[in-house]
Amino acid sequence: KDRMVQKLWGDNFYDPNSKKWKKTPKSEDGTTLRRAFVQFILDPIYKLFDTIIKDETEKYNKMLKSLGIVLKCEEKDLRYKHLLKVVMNKFLPVSDVVLE
Repeated sequence: KDRMVQKLWGDNFYDPNSKKWKKTPKSEDGTTLRRAFVQFILDPIYKLFDTIIKDETEKYNKMLKSLGIVLKCEEKDLRYKHLLKVVMNKFLPVSDVVLE
């Protein structure tokens, strides 16, 4: 866990094709790599936002399950921005994050 946290910050790039970490943004085949933080943190959050806003219920339910986020019955009926607000509060509870 600690090694992964260190890899998320700075000039660290993960090449999924070679399954290697790199310090430069170029893979062995010349394609541009994204920073580890973007690839492993931001991209999944953006994808979750996108599926909720587009109301792709099957996709975001699968993502929520893999994240361990359980919605109450009344929350399951929410859509779009209202659902997004509930999900983000469960995913990144502001009070817990600020106090850490």
